[in-house]
Amino acid sequence: MQTILLLEDDKNLRETLVDIFEIQGFEVVTATNGVEVLTFLDEVAPNLIVSDVMMPEMDGFEFLKRIKKNPQMENTPVIMLTANTLQEVKYKGLEYGANDYITKPFDTKELLFKVQNLIKIYRIT
Repeated sequence: MQTILLLEDDKNLRETLVDIFEIQGFEVVTATNGVEVLTFLDEVAPNLIVSDVMMPEMDGFEFLKRIKKNPQMENTPVIMLTANTLQEVKYKGLEYGANDYITKPFDTKELLFKVQNLIKIYRIT
């Protein structure tokens, strides 16, 4: 079973995303911010990370920078989710190592295609 690590501080959206991913057969591990995840990251080996950008305590960019410095996590694909539509924000996420960037509100089908494609690509390499 493929595991997705989901960082999302909005409870309703987090629960919706968990339902979407679980229906597709993924195991989902959740956290509300980067600080929370760093406390248990060594116990989880996700195949993919979906992270909100704007979160309390540690935003998605800082979390992304930290995991990309971790040799065990540096090749884990990351999709950033945010309501911020500024290109500069998107570029920042890509610069820090995100593989893709989706703005909220998002199309569920598009998100699932991107998740499945990234997992396939990174399983091969």
